[in-house]
Amino acid sequence: MLGKVCCMKRILLLLATQGAAGRGFIRGIARATAYERPWIFETRHTHEADYSWILAHRMDGCIVEALDQSLLDILRKTGKPVVNLSSLKSGFPTIQYNEHAVGAMAAEFYFTHGFRRFSCIYREDRPNERRRMAGFMEWLDSRRLSGIAIKIKSSETRQGWQDYRRSITAGLKALQTPNAIFCTADYIGIWITEVCHEEGIKVPDQVAILGVDNDEILCSLTYPPLSSIAVPQEAAGAYALEILGYLLRGRRLPRMKLLDPLGVVARQSTDILAVDDPDLVKALRYISDRADRPINLPDIFKAVMVSRRSLERRFADKLGRTPADEVRRVHLERAKTLLISTDWPIAKVAEKSGFSSAIWMSTVFRKQLCVSPAEFRRKTTIKPLK
Repeated sequence: MLGKVCCMKRILLLLATQGAAGRGFIRGIARATAYERPWIFETRHTHEADYSWILAHRMDGCIVEALDQSLLDILRKTGKPVVNLSSLKSGFPTIQYNEHAVGAMAAEFYFTHGFRRFSCIYREDRPNERRRMAGFMEWLDSRRLSGIAIKIKSSETRQGWQDYRRSITAGLKALQTPNAIFCTADYIGIWITEVCHEEGIKVPDQVAILGVDNDEILCSLTYPPLSSIAVPQEAAGAYALEILGYLLRGRRLPRMKLLDPLGVVARQSTDILAVDDPDLVKALRYISDRADRPINLPDIFKAVMVSRRSLERRFADKLGRTPADEVRRVHLERAKTLLISTDWPIAKVAEKSGFSSAIWMSTVFRKQLCVSPAEFRRKTTIKPLK
């Protein structure tokens, strides 16, 4: 819970509210003030040509998603408490996502779906995207796998979409397929999906595409709908307000707080199993299609019409896990998605994720993730600072 503030404080919110992140920050800030409202908020966009007005602006503190250093320089001159929600170095208390973990999550997701050819497309001028790319490549390297990093140069983004499209098309056509493409932001994933559609590159049959930020509106509007890694935007906004409250009381705090990604929200852009064994693909599809209900192993063997020993050997050789492991993994991933995207009670999440009971789901969560389902869900909510 937020502590008491002796009087109303005027807080300037400088956020990129046209994007999913900015909107998520606002929701988190609003939720953090649900039971106590000692704040007066003013929201302004961060895409302004001149920020000098801030120096004369009446405010007690600021939460900023800074996109350039000039804005941070002006905020520094005000002498007011500031919390930064961007990837830029600021000298202010900063809340960021664990970007290396985001990249590693993307690589692990693709690996568990049978891919062995990997690519990452990222913006060179955005530090958070460079770190996501590094996490992706490091995870692959730790498994003695390799990937291709495709850089979008800042000059190309300034020149415009057509110049960027020409520069990226040749790289996409040169990829061996099936290929798992990790785009370090949803907007890149949407661009790449459009290029693939125009160039006759089939998604997800030839290339699977995964983004970051889980902007549900944009991800659902593209064709096919874009899979994306969800990051704790609301938690970041809630933390920012809590930290600002402490700063207004003169309390010194650590300069950096990292928040782990929440999980992959799978949509059609990654709906492919990159395995060259038809029986194994059939088994994996059978399990995936029944992620919302209990699955008996004998039913899998019957559906595929191969012996248990043969199918288990193929799972081990191609995927490094057993059919039972895959059933648990699919149920766990569905439960994580429902915990992120719904407010359903834990018992309903368990029922809709194929677990026999909430107790069994909790047992699997603790064994695989070292947290309970409730604790996993609370990762998106405000926690008091120590």
